Amino acid sequence: MKKRIGILVLFVVLIGVGAYVYQMHINHNFETVTEGKVYKSGVIPPDQIADYVKKYKIKSIVDLRFPGTVDTINNPEIPEELTAERDAVAKIPGVNYFNNGSKQVPQKHNLDNFFKIMDNPDNYPVLIHCYHGVGRAEMY
Repeated sequence: MKKRIGILVLFVVLIGVGAYVYQMHINHNFETVTEGKVYKSGVIPPDQIADYVKKYKIKSIVDLRFPGTVDTINNPEIPEELTAERDAVAKIPGVNYFNNGSKQVPQKHNLDNFFKIMDNPDNYPVLIHCYHGVGRAEMY
């Protein structure tokens, strides 16, 4: 009986780890906030952005990184990566890229910029992302 419980616990742990790896590293923590209108994610590699844009008909990407945090372990916001994303989005016809670099706690100017973007119906559907997609992206 103990062996069966141990196998069951191991199985549940492996499923949990597998789900985490998929969500964070393969799906980039992409989630629907409002179907057809607002999505949120972590960083999507520049060579995969066009696929998400096409699949979800995204018209605008709001990047909340940079200057963001200076936490090089949990949020390594490397300027070259930000530039690569901006350049990749620029190659996708009809998609806007907005950088609204924010610290973990938004400041008034960040919120003002964000509301201006979100108040424009021409920007929808919108993808909002930060580094992991679980802090700033969810808060905004």
